[in-house]
Amino acid sequence: MSVPYPLTCSGLDGRVKLPVGHSATWSFTIQQAYGTAVTGIFTGSDTIAATVWPGDDQAQTFAPTCAWVSATNGTATLTIAGSSTTSLTPGTYRLQISVTQSGSKYLVHEGVLVLSSSPGSGTALTTYCSFQDMQRLYSQIGDLHDAGTDQTGFAEQRHEARTWLEDIIQRSFKTSVAVSQTFFTYWDGGLYRSGRHNDWLKGQLDNDHLLVTDAVKKACACYAIGEVLGAQTGRNTDNIYLQHSTKFKVRASNLASLLTVELDTNSDGVGDYAISLGVVDVMRG
Repeated sequence: MSVPYPLTCSGLDGRVKLPVGHSATWSFTIQQAYGTAVTGIFTGSDTIAATVWPGDDQAQTFAPTCAWVSATNGTATLTIAGSSTTSLTPGTYRLQISVTQSGSKYLVHEGVLVLSSSPGSGTALTTYCSFQDMQRLYSQIGDLHDAGTDQTGFAEQRHEARTWLEDIIQRSFKTSVAVSQTFFTYWDGGLYRSGRHNDWLKGQLDNDHLLVTDAVKKACACYAIGEVLGAQTGRNTDNIYLQHSTKFKVRASNLASLLTVELDTNSDGVGDYAISLGVVDVMRG
């Protein structure tokens, strides 16, 4: 009997979800289109197999285990072992199940495997503002939280805000040629700031020597809110989220331009080095 086509699976969603490192088994039944049962088509000698890969024509990531329950009735199981996903990055992968009969391969399921994060040994992201700082400026921010994609309290977006502010601090940092020869460059007879990050300043920032004032928190909170709102624009055709995102990022930039940040280089709680972020840098070409 010839294999009817196309084939589908009942019992398997188009999006199979599983936390990284966890094991699971799903039972499914191969059917013809429109839900007609497939009986007497396959035998135990036909090979049923699954594959998971990132997409396009990239190499297979791993092969889940497929086994017949009753080949004659088209029933089988799909098993994903936790050891197969332990080292994988959470995200969406392609998933296919096929049956090979007499050298011909037949697709019976095509969907995606969604791997979510699991607890591990990851280091917490560093930030200059808290979720509460964001709430004070945008009280509905918690309503946008998606536990499936965001860390608690929008830690990723708050870390992005820290990185944004530190880039501004680097661009505003003043030093002498004697202190850092690589911080400046000569071009066309003039001396210009090269744009390279200063290693000494990076070390100070990485070691949390920036005095985190209320003004610093507010600027970073505005930027983080802008990041969160900007990610909501795909939810519908309305650009209201994008408009609010732009407003908060402009507000963040304006607040940053008024800042004079201080570095506490000896950790005594008192600023030892001030950097004005609102001064025009005439040394940049």
